[in-house]
Amino acid sequence: MTDPRCSQPPRINRVTDDVGTRGIEAVFHINVGAEPMLEVLWDTDSYGEMFPDVKAYRVLDQSDVQVDVEMTVDAVLKHVRYVLRRSLDRDNLTITWREIGGELKRVRGGWWVRRTDRDEVSELTYRAFVAVNRFVPTRLVAATATRKLDEMAERVRRVAGRLAARRDA
Repeated sequence: MTDPRCSQPPRINRVTDDVGTRGIEAVFHINVGAEPMLEVLWDTDSYGEMFPDVKAYRVLDQSDVQVDVEMTVDAVLKHVRYVLRRSLDRDNLTITWREIGGELKRVRGGWWVRRTDRDEVSELTYRAFVAVNRFVPTRLVAATATRKLDEMAERVRRVAGRLAARRDA
């Protein structure tokens, strides 16, 4: 049975990180348990389906808890390239990332997965902080990203539900 929280749109907040970079946060529920959800988010093979603005990606280095990924992303007015270091903390159900190269000044963020009162439902928090260089106004990037969060939540729900069901089969 689908939990009614899983059909609600994400709660969207404007946030600021510890050094003052502006960002966005989306909090929503999904009909996938916390541990399987974390594994789906960690899997780089799901990028294209869940995040269509990622036009290309290439894994540069990978371990069980860290992956360096070079990405080309549609950043409103042009495609940009950057390299992210993604880190996985299974104990705390988190995936965080930070830039380690590329065209953007700062790219930070993460996924925080929380267990709920139902084993098959988890709460996801997505945060992204981006400081661009001169080619795109940061305010334009933030406005566009905010509009796209509802779509992202629906894609994550759809893809994660399908992938988690496939893993359980």
